[in-house]
Amino acid sequence: MPMDYARPAMTVGPRPPILSVRIAAHAWAIAFATGAIAVLGIPKVEAVFKDFKVELPAITKITLIADRALVNSYLWIPALLVAIALPFGLTALLGVGTPSDEDIRRREMWVCRGLKFLAFLVIGWIALSLLVPYTTLLQSISSPSSKK
Repeated sequence: MPMDYARPAMTVGPRPPILSVRIAAHAWAIAFATGAIAVLGIPKVEAVFKDFKVELPAITKITLIADRALVNSYLWIPALLVAIALPFGLTALLGVGTPSDEDIRRREMWVCRGLKFLAFLVIGWIALSLLVPYTTLLQSISSPSSKK
């Protein structure tokens, strides 16, 4: 009886997705929110600081310098490309190894939580850096220094 050297039939599982809609929605919403703050909000707040000639704390100076660099020197183009590509890369990382569907869903949930935490940190930094000078401005207006 001759041996059969044919290859066994390969069972191919479902292909991993190219893009997770949940991760893409989180990443792109965060990118849109921080971009809108950087383009629309920070320049207006900076104008207020210039009008009152307030000495700015270091955290605010860092935020303003980063915003000017991002908006004025076309660094927003690579930032936009990273924001577009990030969900694709994160989705590709979900399927590393041979995870089950439940593992992929769990990994996706943790990636979304990580993105939310990153957004909390970035938007919190911006809010803190822009609100600190307002408090010093309000304190100087409410209690003017007495002249002797």
